[in-house]
Amino acid sequence: MHAVASLVIANGGGQIGEIARTFGVDWPHLIAQIISFCIVCILLQRFAYKPVLKMLEERRQQIAQGQAHAEQIKAELAHTEEQRRKNGLLRPRKARSRRFRPCTFLRTT
Repeated sequence: MHAVASLVIANGGGQIGEIARTFGVDWPHLIAQIISFCIVCILLQRFAYKPVLKMLEERRQQIAQGQAHAEQIKAELAHTEEQRRKNGLLRPRKARSRRFRPCTFLRTT
C-alpha cells in the first residue's frame, strides 16, 4: 500500500491522484484501516471460524454414526423377526379390518 501511495506522489498525482483527491482519500488512514481489517479477519478466522467448522464436522460425524447405528438395528430386527418366524414363534401379520362404531356422544334421543 505504501508503494501505491509513493507511486501517486512520485507521478505528481496522475490519474490515480486526481481520483483520490476527488473522493477525499486520506492515504495514511486508508492504509491503517486496511491493516486493522486484516487483523480483525485473522482473529475472527482463528477464534471464531475454525472452532465453528470443527463443531460442525463433529456434528456431521455424530449424525453419520447415528444413521449407521439405526441401519444396524434395523438389520438386526429383521434378522430376529425372520428367526422367530422360522421357529414358529411369530405369525405373519394379517391386515385387520377396523369396524367403525357410531359416535355415542352425539346421539340425540
